[in-house]
Amino acid sequence: MLRKLFFLWALTVLPVTPLLAQEIFSDGFESGDAGRWHDVVGWEVLDALRFSDSDLRDPHVFVDTGFPLGCRDVTDEGVGGVVPSVNEEVETSMTTDGDDDGDLDSSTLLIFRPFNAGITDGSVILTKADCTAPAENTQCRHSPEASPRYLRYDGLPAGPCLEVIPGTTSGYTPVITEPGPECFLTHEAVILVDLNGTPVPLHNARIGAQETGGTIDHTEPGILMGFLFESDADTTLLPDDTPLIGGQPLSSVLPGGTDCCAPGDDRDTLDGVSGWWMYFNWVGDSVPFTP
Repeated sequence: MLRKLFFLWALTVLPVTPLLAQEIFSDGFESGDAGRWHDVVGWEVLDALRFSDSDLRDPHVFVDTGFPLGCRDVTDEGVGGVVPSVNEEVETSMTTDGDDDGDLDSSTLLIFRPFNAGITDGSVILTKADCTAPAENTQCRHSPEASPRYLRYDGLPAGPCLEVIPGTTSGYTPVITEPGPECFLTHEAVILVDLNGTPVPLHNARIGAQETGGTIDHTEPGILMGFLFESDADTTLLPDDTPLIGGQPLSSVLPGGTDCCAPGDDRDTLDGVSGWWMYFNWVGDSVPFTP
């Protein structure tokens, strides 16, 4: 299955060098130390925003299914029950309890202290959480397996918010939906996407979403974007149990990557280095949260 290819529950902030840490953790959390989670308990008011849906918009994922179907785009549509759709699998993981343990299979939260639509350089925690099923009335709690990390954010009630970088998309449909005025936006950081236990770093990553009347009761649309270096994609192997492509490099399913069957080339550059700008649209909903 491609199920864990782009799971958002596994997002975290990459442990960084002291120099980079000073740029990211300007509130005294320079080490990015997950052990300081106890500080959250002292926050008088918490606003927790759960990623309730996420869709990869650019680039797309292509798989060579062999004869007779050949190279197929499996981003939004699977192939005959053999190769699942990436986006459908992510949605399923965020909205169902497939292992019947009482919790939704994947949950990522942004936890504000509290949310402030007019703030500049505020604190927000990005973390995995345990959230009860069903999704419609879920309640979340701190997961003992989580590695909480601090980000900085700005509330931007007048907009604009997070926009696509010109020349970095390939014209796929549905198109990337950009947040309008009344939004929040995190500062740049290195964010990890967990590939079945293997961390895949997205550089210069930012998260933004449109608010609802200055609140985060429901945020839509949202964008998560970051740059995946081709060298990282070349050395990151897809899980062995992934149909047709298990054990192959992540770059082999991204257009322009080595041995990718896609006819085009979606690669971009960041500071002269080859890779892909990754764009996700996401939806967030406010949830009760217990630290």
